[in-house]
Amino acid sequence: MAHASRDRTLFSLLRRLKTDIAGVAAVEFGLLAPLLLLMTFGTIELSRALIIHKRFQRSASMVGDLVTREKQLWPEDMADASWTKAVSTGSLAGMMSAAQHAMRPYSTTPLAVQVYQVWVDPTKSPPAKVEWSYGKNWTTQAVSSPNCGQAPPFAVDKNILPNGGRVVFATAEYSYTPLLTNLLPSIIGPMTWHYEIAMMPRNVPSVMYLPGLNNGKTLDQLNSSSDACK
Repeated sequence: MAHASRDRTLFSLLRRLKTDIAGVAAVEFGLLAPLLLLMTFGTIELSRALIIHKRFQRSASMVGDLVTREKQLWPEDMADASWTKAVSTGSLAGMMSAAQHAMRPYSTTPLAVQVYQVWVDPTKSPPAKVEWSYGKNWTTQAVSSPNCGQAPPFAVDKNILPNGGRVVFATAEYSYTPLLTNLLPSIIGPMTWHYEIAMMPRNVPSVMYLPGLNNGKTLDQLNSSSDACK
């Protein structure tokens, strides 16, 4: 009798367990919560990445736009004899600061911007050489050697200036770290964005970095003349 009673009790518990649905919603939520959180953070991350990327591109475009508006990188009322490299680099540094402001409120620490003026002559080999350059947070920040008079560190499309002339390149890099990197380091990691834009000087054949440069100089003289790249 005791065995029969225990069997009936066990069967009764099993029937109750079969029909008991309490806690099902909690179990389902527990299974779906990680996926829902990943989708939520993924949507936020994608929106954040698109905004930062757009601002990053705008920063490089702003530098190119500001440079190509100028005739020279020192005040027009300043005598050439008063020119020093600090005057031109100061003007370029101000333009770089404007580009950094375009990134706000996002971090500008991972932003690196470099601007080059390149002289293209299809009859020469190589057909393009750097006249001057300036960088912010860039590995090569000097305006002088090794950039001046050397081939640019990127390929110049021959169709940009088929008849020769000057073109300003603004290149930028941004090291972007997604918010989910700390949660899923083996799946999501930092990435580096690259952007490059080419613009023509607007009001003059070239934007002068120093007095005398671009006036009567040739591509060959850029390599041989110490005055061309000081």
